[in-house]
Amino acid sequence: MSAGIEVKLDTAKMVLAAQTIRNQMSIVNNCFMTIKEEALGLKGNCWEGESADAYYENMKKLCDEQSKQDAVSTGFIVKTLDDYIQNLHKEYHFLRQKYNLTPLQPELWKFLRLRPSNFPTIRLMQFVKLLNLNSFSLSNILFQESLNEVLKMLNPTPSIYWETHFKPGVVSVKKSKTFGKSSAILILINTVIPMMFAYGKLRGIESYSAKALDWLQEIKPEKNDIISEWEQAEIKVSNAMESQALVHLTKNYCLQKKCLHCRIGHLVMTNL
Repeated sequence: MSAGIEVKLDTAKMVLAAQTIRNQMSIVNNCFMTIKEEALGLKGNCWEGESADAYYENMKKLCDEQSKQDAVSTGFIVKTLDDYIQNLHKEYHFLRQKYNLTPLQPELWKFLRLRPSNFPTIRLMQFVKLLNLNSFSLSNILFQESLNEVLKMLNPTPSIYWETHFKPGVVSVKKSKTFGKSSAILILINTVIPMMFAYGKLRGIESYSAKALDWLQEIKPEKNDIISEWEQAEIKVSNAMESQALVHLTKNYCLQKKCLHCRIGHLVMTNL
């Protein structure tokens, strides 16, 4: 893929993200929370639609108190003989009455065919911790000069209870539940960098948008089915900017059969 086409493709994806944010969100940090949730793989698992909206409203009422947020996130799931979960359960019912909270829907929780480290319980507790990491906010990230500095921020560690549990009340072998490097990189690609680019465009601060694209070029390309197909077609992918461009191209043009609207497709068609 030529550098010019690749840059235009990925810039088009970023501009589309900026337009979406402008249309759907009036407060950028609210959008940042939403995209972090999607990057953690919670969308379509722990919550959907009204359930997600209710969860955000619940979190706002608790004002960054992690113990209470833990209770709201898992206290309604199951009653067990486990003291920790029982305490969360009691705390949740107290908070539910006090703040008129709406619980998440237990039937949305999916564990089948997932690795334990990707269980919704673990991902949700990591998400709660991210909500309480004041350092991991858009305003702080914008002023960082390197990817490594941002990666150091991405170290949410749930309470010690979850070191020996993947599910409430079920003891497992002790294991740290912090993000692996690959998970942190995915959050950078799917959350931090698009938001930085979009914020720069919305505020007219091109240095933020330029830094977002520079960071994307520093990251190795993702490994997924879409990229594998392009590599089989002998398209070399050298960084995350190129892989994101190909993902955008595939989803918005190839799968939509919009070949004549695609620069590459149009070039191929006119040279047949």
